[in-house]
Amino acid sequence: MRVKFLKRRFYDGKLYEINDIISMPRKHAKAFMNAGAVSPALNLSKQSKEFDIIAEAEQFEAEDEPEQVKESIDCKDLSYRELQKKLSERGLPAKGTRDELIRRFKEGDS
Repeated sequence: MRVKFLKRRFYDGKLYEINDIISMPRKHAKAFMNAGAVSPALNLSKQSKEFDIIAEAEQFEAEDEPEQVKESIDCKDLSYRELQKKLSERGLPAKGTRDELIRRFKEGDS
């Protein structure tokens, strides 16, 4: 699936800047979309010369997957500040190292 980065992120050993467009497996694209780091890329049709938005984003919302799985996938992609915000929303302590926050985040899912 082709995606456009909305935030600077590492993926597959490379740092991608905002507006970089790459292809990645659907499973990875879904995790990045849930974290708000990517969106479906625009596809320029050579025959029609018109932009078509890839409709796969709607399919992601339609798929039934437990929220716990989505959260555990996201936690490693979240920045330190994003982890703090998520923990605060859950009423958990939001101070400590990134590893401590990830551990606390995962324990909160249990």
